[in-house]
Amino acid sequence: MRHFRSTAIAPIQILRYAIGSLIAALTSAATPPPTLLGVFQGSATACLNEIIIVTDKEISMDDCKREKYSLIEQSDGSMSIELTRPHACNSPIMTLERIRPGGESQLISLLTFRSLQDFRAGNAYSACGYASVDPDLANDQTPKFRHGKSPEIRADALNKINLQALADREEYNEQGARDPSAQVRLVALEYLRGRPKKVVAILIDRMKNDADEDVRVRATESLARYYGDFDGPGCEDSDIVRRHLDELLSGLDNPRIAELTADIFGEHGSGDPPLACCLKRTERAHLMEVLQQYTFTKNAIAKAESCGND
Repeated sequence: MRHFRSTAIAPIQILRYAIGSLIAALTSAATPPPTLLGVFQGSATACLNEIIIVTDKEISMDDCKREKYSLIEQSDGSMSIELTRPHACNSPIMTLERIRPGGESQLISLLTFRSLQDFRAGNAYSACGYASVDPDLANDQTPKFRHGKSPEIRADALNKINLQALADREEYNEQGARDPSAQVRLVALEYLRGRPKKVVAILIDRMKNDADEDVRVRATESLARYYGDFDGPGCEDSDIVRRHLDELLSGLDNPRIAELTADIFGEHGSGDPPLACCLKRTERAHLMEVLQQYTFTKNAIAKAESCGND
C-alpha cells in the first residue's frame, strides 16, 4: 500500500508566509530609502575632485562610504552632523553649509572637526568648497564600465569610479589600461596608481608600445609625475627602469614626449634620491652620455652627476 504525505499543514504554511510578507512590507514602509540631498565635487586645491554624496541618513566621501550620521544642529541652509562610527573617517563631526533639501544646492562648504569640543569652540580641522555635479556620480558605475558597449560609456564610468574613490579602483584602472579604446586607456593612465612595480611596468609599456600617440603622451606624463614627485618611490622599483632604460631614453627623440622623458630623470623635480642615483654606475654613465646629447636635460644631468660613484 502506498503512503501519501498529508497536506493538512499547507494552510498553516500559507498563513505563515502571508504574515511574514506583511511584516516585511510594514518594515519596509516604516524605513523609507534615503533621500538624496546632493552630489558634490571639490573645487579647491585641498579637496580637488573629491566627491561627496549626501542623503538625509548617510554621507559618502573619499574612502568613507555610506556612513550613517545623526544631526547635531540644523538651520536654514546648514546642517551639522556626527558620524555614528566616530573612527570611520578622519573627522567625525562635519558642518555642511548652504545645503538644502531636494538637490537644490549648487555650492556648499564642508567644515570638518576632530571632536565635539572642537565643534563647539569653532575650531575647524579643514574647510573645502564643493559644487553640485551630476547625481549619476552617486550610482554604482562598475556595471557600465564592465559591460558598456561604447568607449564613451566605459570612459565616463571609469572616470566616475576614480572620483568616487572606490577601494578597488586600481583594479579597474589596470583593466582600463588594456581597453581596446584609446579613450578609455587615457582615463585609466590618468588615474593609475597602486603597486609601484606593476604601475611602472604598465606605464612603460603604454609609453613605448601603444598604438595611439595621445596615450603614449599620457603614459609619459604619468611616469614624469610619478618620478618627479618629491615624495616619489625612491629606488623601490628601479629594477624595472633599469630593464627598460633604453626604451625610456628613446622618448627623448620624440618631440611630443621629449621634455616629459627628461622629467622622468629629474629635469623639473625628483624624488629623494633622484631616479639616476638608483641605477648602477655603468647604467648611470650611459644615462648621462645620452642626456648630454640634448639641450633640455641640464638639470637631469646635474642630478645624475650628484650621485657620486656609488
